Amino acid sequence: MDWLDYLRRSHRLRPLNDGSLIGYWNPADRVTFAQMQNPSLYAINSADPNAVSYYNNPTLNVRLNDKMKAPTVDEIQANYAYSFNFGEYGDGYVKVTAVSKKWNNLMDVSVGNNGTVTDQFGKVYYVKQWDNSSDAKREYKGLELETQLNRNQWSYVGSVTWSSLKGNYEGEGTNTPGRGETIHNFDVQNGTYMYDYNWTAPYGYLSGHVPIRIRFTGSRLFTNTFGKTSVGLVYRFDSGSHYSNARSITKNRLNPGLSGQWGTSGTQYMDQERGAGVYNAAAYLDLAITHDFPLFKVMGKDVTAFGKLNIANVFNHQQLITFNTGWNGATGTYPTAVNSPWVKRSASATYTGFGNPSGNVNYGAPRTITASAGFRF
Repeated sequence: MDWLDYLRRSHRLRPLNDGSLIGYWNPADRVTFAQMQNPSLYAINSADPNAVSYYNNPTLNVRLNDKMKAPTVDEIQANYAYSFNFGEYGDGYVKVTAVSKKWNNLMDVSVGNNGTVTDQFGKVYYVKQWDNSSDAKREYKGLELETQLNRNQWSYVGSVTWSSLKGNYEGEGTNTPGRGETIHNFDVQNGTYMYDYNWTAPYGYLSGHVPIRIRFTGSRLFTNTFGKTSVGLVYRFDSGSHYSNARSITKNRLNPGLSGQWGTSGTQYMDQERGAGVYNAAAYLDLAITHDFPLFKVMGKDVTAFGKLNIANVFNHQQLITFNTGWNGATGTYPTAVNSPWVKRSASATYTGFGNPSGNVNYGAPRTITASAGFRF
């Protein structure tokens, strides 16, 4: 079975306007590759539930402003460090760092108010315009306190970071380079106001926002007739990450006058705020023990054997970190549907309910023990 047969049999292709089903399993109803490549056979910008939305053709309806500027980041840092030596009470340092970042000239794509184009088959498409967006926001602020104390052969290192990452522009992801946010997605259509874009692309806490992060390490090196033993403890704390209270809203509930190229449904954010919900915090205590055994010398270099034991989450702290956050879709009719009551999705045979875990992925990492051995020379 070739790749085209696979696509047809697995229903990954859409029905055509001529009634043929590309994804239908019956060989008699299969279409040719030439038909698949013929745009005139596809339903675009129509009421057909199988219409193609989000159509992109770089040679037709996708344009770039030739005067676009490269995105930049204005970063300001200020720090202060103090070293001390209090004799028998130990020595070390304290360091404070403040950071402020603001992104500029963020690139985004808008659609709905940049005109239309017509292809050779007479089908009309809205132009998607890439440009620097003054409405795209991304800002970071952070304050870090770092300290180290050396006393009685123990070394203590600790840091606390308070930070804020806010905006309405997530930017590039691991598998989404240069994706943009489409902040202005038919909110103005052909010069007519259709809806408030803050319902679908609001400002708030972005992915990666962690308000408080704490790391504290204590370590000591012991020397004896059998070699050297190093013991270390690490405490890790991360405050709960944020999630958005969001639900689906259909095109007709948002504004029935929206073009079919907007799609059939979109995402609405509660109170026009991103990242308003907070998951649970997570804390771990880890232990590491390493022992070096001196063996012999080779060409003037010491050869040692070592054994190492790492125990992550020593006390096997079982902690629920994330949970279900599903909401039912918006109800009512235009123009009041955006203000319809927010109802948490109820538990069912396939859903455990709002605020509950769906599986082991919602819990923190369990205790993990790793042992290793080798030679150093």
